[in-house]
Amino acid sequence: MIYAETPNGSATSTRMYFSPGQIAIAPDSLEALPGAFTSFYAYSDLPFGSYKWTVNGIPGGNATVGTIDSTYGYYSAPAVPPSPATVQVCATTGTDSSCAPVLVSSPPTPGGDLATFGDTYLFTDAALAAEPGNRALLTRLIGFSGVGARGGSGAKTILFDRGRNSTCLASGICADSALISLSNALTTAGYTIQRRDTLVPYRNISASVKTIVVWNPSVYLSDKEMNELKRFARGGGRIVLVADDTTSLGGSSNNTLNVISDFGYRLGTSQSPYSIDVGCGAPTTLTGPDIQAHQITSGVTSVQILCASGMFTGSNAFTLLTSAQQIVAAVSKIDLTPESSYGD
Repeated sequence: MIYAETPNGSATSTRMYFSPGQIAIAPDSLEALPGAFTSFYAYSDLPFGSYKWTVNGIPGGNATVGTIDSTYGYYSAPAVPPSPATVQVCATTGTDSSCAPVLVSSPPTPGGDLATFGDTYLFTDAALAAEPGNRALLTRLIGFSGVGARGGSGAKTILFDRGRNSTCLASGICADSALISLSNALTTAGYTIQRRDTLVPYRNISASVKTIVVWNPSVYLSDKEMNELKRFARGGGRIVLVADDTTSLGGSSNNTLNVISDFGYRLGTSQSPYSIDVGCGAPTTLTGPDIQAHQITSGVTSVQILCASGMFTGSNAFTLLTSAQQIVAAVSKIDLTPESSYGD
């Protein structure tokens, strides 16, 4: 067993098998969403790069079953789940071979999910005024219909949390004055906006809250707060994380990105923005294959971004938006298991 633990105490592990004269492959099984990326590793007494990687016996795979880099074992799931939905990723050298089954699942259903956007600009007045697609994206993101009490039509409150030392609030890019169009659109649609601009721990989130929007947090969440967010997700609520690169906003990129990475990891997702800016200099309009089909993007044909942060994603993240081959928005279901040390 290989263990990894963060400074905050979050831990995970993976199994690794060794057999004399044979190849060990890790992970030994996987569930992946369409379009997801992940890495496989092969181990034996041979040097790195000595393996041939196949998917369902096809060297390098293909668009139907997913592709894999012949040297590095970097697997990309197909855009559409294959039939059958489970494929075999194998590493081979000589007569030795090891395989891992990969189940390619359908995109996550609305609610109980985390949607991460590496761009603050796309929700501002300038973007909403310039691009109808941004307005459509906002409508689909907030006005979803899902399971649970929060996913129904009765929950009509949107919580804006900018109180975790948000650098975008300090710079003004996510201040009320920059989000007038966003606020008006939500109010017109019948929603109430609840604002948190100072640090308030998550405790007993009101049953009326449907969506929580967390803007560029730079303060870690406690285990108890994580449990409260998971309880919120169990009720069908959606968490939106706006996670822009903060160096251009006068903040510390490393601290904010570390907090954001920890935020997603401990919710059981694998979406982590990093400080590579995409589309800077002037607004960039995304169209066509840069917008993946999902409930959040349904009917959205174009989206405008400006200086978005690229994003690492894992096998349980579904890509929403890409720009210049960088992922800038993704969504995944939240792991609802409470933090065991603090119970539910």
